[in-house]
Amino acid sequence: MRDIVRRIAPALLPALLVAVLAGVAAFGVWRLRQPAADAALARGNGRLEAVQIDVAARLGGRIEQLAVDEGQDVRAGQLLLRLDAAPWQAQLREARAQARRSHDAVRTADAQLRLRGHELEVAQAVVGQRDAARVAAQRRVERSRALLASGGV
Repeated sequence: MRDIVRRIAPALLPALLVAVLAGVAAFGVWRLRQPAADAALARGNGRLEAVQIDVAARLGGRIEQLAVDEGQDVRAGQLLLRLDAAPWQAQLREARAQARRSHDAVRTADAQLRLRGHELEVAQAVVGQRDAARVAAQRRVERSRALLASGGV
């Protein structure tokens, strides 16, 4: 058996060398054909844990339009959904109507205040007239007493 190996070994050695060189060349070609590593990609072995971010609206309501699909990547500031604005528009109309009613109530109160001011002026004028009438009546009484005392009546 040793004789067979000694006779076959010199014939197999060049074939084995060609096979090893072909393997090295194939590996080199395979390695060169691999895409260039992206600087933004990290490669390695290990465990990767994703972070889940919950998104919540400041206001509740019915969704009118959904602009993204579940699991879709989104950017900051991107429209995710549109809420039905009808309830808030109704509240806004109600608030504006209440503001108009309040404004009208203020104008009415202001008009009543001016009216009461004029009524006060009229009442003060009547008081002045009555006071003048009282003074005139007192003078007539004093004059009548003086005439009565002097016997002129």
